[in-house]
Amino acid sequence: MPKKLASSAAVRNVQTLQIGWRILDALASVSTPMAAQSIASSAHLPRERTLAYLAGFCKLGLAEREKDGGYRLGPLALQLGLARLGIAQPVDIAAEVLQPIAKRMHLGVVTAVWGGYGPTVAKTEDFSRAIFGTGLRIGSVIKLTDPASDKFWIAFLPRKIIEHRIEAELRETARHPGNVKRETKLLLMRLQGELERLRHDGLRSIHATTVMNLNYLTAPVFDHTGQLQLVISLSGRAPALELTPDGPHARTLLACTSEISRRLGYLDAPPSQHASSRASTFTADVQAPADDSESLRPTRGRGTQWIEITGKFLEILAMAPEPMMLRELAAAAELAPGSAHPYLATLRDLGVVEQDATGLYRLGWRALQLGVAYLRGFAPYMLIESRAIALASEFNLSLVITVWGSHGPTLVRSQDSSYSATLTARPGHVFDLTSSFVGVLWAAYLPKTIVDGMMQAEWQATNAASASTPVTPAKLAREISQIRRQGLAISENLIAPGINTLGAAVLNGSGNIQVGLTLLGPASTLDCSVAGPHATALLAMTRQVSLRLGEKLTRSAH
Repeated sequence: MPKKLASSAAVRNVQTLQIGWRILDALASVSTPMAAQSIASSAHLPRERTLAYLAGFCKLGLAEREKDGGYRLGPLALQLGLARLGIAQPVDIAAEVLQPIAKRMHLGVVTAVWGGYGPTVAKTEDFSRAIFGTGLRIGSVIKLTDPASDKFWIAFLPRKIIEHRIEAELRETARHPGNVKRETKLLLMRLQGELERLRHDGLRSIHATTVMNLNYLTAPVFDHTGQLQLVISLSGRAPALELTPDGPHARTLLACTSEISRRLGYLDAPPSQHASSRASTFTADVQAPADDSESLRPTRGRGTQWIEITGKFLEILAMAPEPMMLRELAAAAELAPGSAHPYLATLRDLGVVEQDATGLYRLGWRALQLGVAYLRGFAPYMLIESRAIALASEFNLSLVITVWGSHGPTLVRSQDSSYSATLTARPGHVFDLTSSFVGVLWAAYLPKTIVDGMMQAEWQATNAASASTPVTPAKLAREISQIRRQGLAISENLIAPGINTLGAAVLNGSGNIQVGLTLLGPASTLDCSVAGPHATALLAMTRQVSLRLGEKLTRSAH
């Protein structure tokens, strides 16, 4: 093909990619199947063109068609989201968004996470040259009982975790330790009005205060599950930092925390609404060409070529263990680097992929949003999520929820208990099948055609790295047999001395695992006996949801 024609074809495909991605945004904006006409209206496209794109997306696995003719996001959307989840580091994303803005405004930034002893400073940037004098350093613990501290953690973390932390702080100075529980309850009662306001405002919350002649504006950051991940403060001396809630600095901070939350998969609004509401601080989404352009109408074959090429890139990045160079991606997709670059540049502008500081490519925030949107319409997950969280909270146990990803069982949601250091894995973590408390549960209920090869690879890797294999095939086979017989995956002292785990599976009508649930806690708290209260409650819950899934499968077959 002549160079000019090849270039024209590439431009055509890139422009069509920009338009066609609106269809995925439309599917991601709802949790139920959509009719083709509704998708076309939401994406502002003719129905005929929408159907052509949907056919390509279904072939790729980014969409799927229901028996009643409706469309929803497909399984590839989940795999892209899980792959991105594993590389989304909240503190790093926050620094990427906030650092240039704080530097330009000569303000300081303090980013706090929840640690074993409460809110803990994870990163500081002192462009105001004022934070240094406050004594705040990486690792500094911010007391919940400090009157000047924000109350975001108290508002959004589970009640038992907060009560435990406040009681520990009060005991440090209490003259009468016996009154600590009562004082904790009184403190939370006094804060009730403020906490309700913060919960109502959510991502739009702002806290203003002055400490040691330094002004602070503070706002929360949420992740893909709606859980609080970070609390971020801008700091500076007056008048460099204005404290009014509707002032320019407050608006800037809220725009930044909204952007960080969005990149962590938080969906407070459909993706189509994010672009219009985003602050001017950030790069707007690429504007698609006019919809009435006949030159961009997809035709059989060539018109949807961009879907096939895009699909190759996304599948390659989802399976890649590390970010990739342009020439590596192009070679894997069997394209010349020059042909690959326009697609990757467009996907980067859309937020589907991103480049790191060295120019390497990896999946971007929009891939995570597709995965989160898929989970919202994934019946097994939606039926069990709130029940599992309530159960873990009732027993004050940590919780891990996993689904199947490209590389194995992948953590999609976790919840800590008031006990320190029971959870170290975070969302996106992939568990081994042969040596983890989660993996063996999945190995017990997945088809052998899926897990046998993966288990063999894990054993070979273990043998190559160590002279002794902790879990032999024979031992694992016995564990799997026991799990199938009891319905429970039980481990004692496996992840740490004195820590027990108890797992159960949500199964579909075919008996295959859809979601894995694991409770964790100290041996003194988590009863691992099959007839104990924790096992009984966990089994009852997972079996109830599994029965509902089986009934849905039976009804849909008639």
